[in-house]
Amino acid sequence: IEGFNLSPFAFNGIADCWIEKNKEKLDEFKKDKSKGMDAEIINELIENYKKAIYYYGRAMCRNEYFIERNIPKIAELRQEIEQIKQQKEQEPQSTPK
Repeated sequence: IEGFNLSPFAFNGIADCWIEKNKEKLDEFKKDKSKGMDAEIINELIENYKKAIYYYGRAMCRNEYFIERNIPKIAELRQEIEQIKQQKEQEPQSTPK
């Protein structure tokens, strides 16, 4: 994707896809909380949100329209990352099977 000259709408769409991927993972977790979230899933969620932030930023660099639109989204994603990190810190307290 880096080598292509994509429109800001494309970058925004890519970011939305990373967020949707996380929503699917979080929905799976909510359906069956007994599994718990292992470190691998937590790290994947964080990385996907970071990718979304990156692509929202790319869209903002290409078109001013996306600055107002994406800054609140980026702030929300940063909060999500912090919440996930806090959850990650609490997870090791549970006893392994």
